[in-house]
Amino acid sequence: MNSKELSEKILTGTEKSLNLLVRKKAFFGQSFVVADEKGGVSRISAKQLLKKK
Repeated sequence: MNSKELSEKILTGTEKSLNLLVRKKAFFGQSFVVADEKGGVSRISAKQLLKKK
């Protein structure tokens, strides 16, 4: 396996894990704390994140 294949596998696994986390948090009515480009911090519900996909 070369480094490109390994990178793709890591990115795919990370994406799957994040998707599962968002779905679980949406199920329980939880939210995420996110930062914008300027460093401002806000909360967004997991359900809103699912709608943006």
